[in-house]
Formats: sequence, C-alpha cells, structure tokens
Amino acid sequence: MGEKLKEVCEEAIQSVQHLIKEIELQESLLKEQLAESVSESIFLEINKVLIKDEDYYSKRQRIAYIIGQIVHLKEFKVNIQNLVLELHNRFTAYKIL
Repeated sequence: MGEKLKEVCEEAIQSVQHLIKEIELQESLLKEQLAESVSESIFLEINKVLIKDEDYYSKRQRIAYIIGQIVHLKEFKVNIQNLVLELHNRFTAYKIL
C-alpha cells in the first residue's frame, strides 16, 4: 500500500510540475503579446495627434486584458507551486511515519 501511495504522489508531483512549465510558457507568450501591444500603443499614441484612430481604445483594452491575464497566470502559478509544496510535505510526512 505504501509503495502505491508513493507512486501516486510522485505522479501527481510530476503532473503539477508539467503544469507549472506549461503556465510559464503561457506567461512568456502573454508577455510577448504585451510587448507587441505596448509598442503598438506607443506608436498609436504618437500618431493620435496626426490621425484620428478609432482603434486606439480597443488597443488599450487589449493591453489591459493581457496584463490581467499575466496577473491571473502568476496567481495560478503560485497556487500550483503551493500545491506541489503541500504534496511534497505530505509525502515526506508519510515517509517519516
């Protein structure tokens, strides 16, 4: 029974670690999108004086959305890391018993 529990815990930890890597990849992609959006936003800000651009506000909304997604992913990543730590602690406590 103890060996099976150890195996299940190790599989759970590996799954969560894989999920963390996937979250980090998504975070990286969102940061790239943010950089592109900020560059576009700066360009639009400069040209706003010269050209009336109705798309300007949708760009700002897009930037706000991407920033919100990054914050959400960071919170989710912290929650997953806490879960991994909790699994590790429980597994260690079980091994001691």
